[in-house]
Amino acid sequence: MGMSINRAIITGYLCFDPELKTLTSGRAVTNLRVAVDDREKDAAGTWQDRPSFVDVAVWGAQAASCCTYLAKGSAVAVDGRLRQETWQAKDGTQRSALKVVAERVQFLSAPANGAAEKPAPAAAPSAQAAQPAPAADFADDDIPF
Repeated sequence: MGMSINRAIITGYLCFDPELKTLTSGRAVTNLRVAVDDREKDAAGTWQDRPSFVDVAVWGAQAASCCTYLAKGSAVAVDGRLRQETWQAKDGTQRSALKVVAERVQFLSAPANGAAEKPAPAAAPSAQAAQPAPAADFADDDIPF
């Protein structure tokens, strides 16, 4: 099999409030449904919106953040990979669905429910940062920009 690329990047709006679930293994997961619009011309030449609804699985710490800061209608950008899931339905038929497994979720709306964004933690000083910078052996005129 040759090289393949499995990448999905979507932006859209949440169809419902995210709900955090914790598996028996202790891993956190949040399933999102993102409405993504596409536009196409109909036979009369007028533009029509054609929505698609994409299921997204968010794992780990991002799953908890999604539940804290997102709500139905929030705008998000999702970067992840596609995964085909198959299962047997109660009636015995084989079912399958394609979903996005998020690697990054970016919040494009203000935080939901009036929640204030948490400030980023202060960076811990590293041993390298504590060392003095080496003396520069060039003048400002040497910089090409």
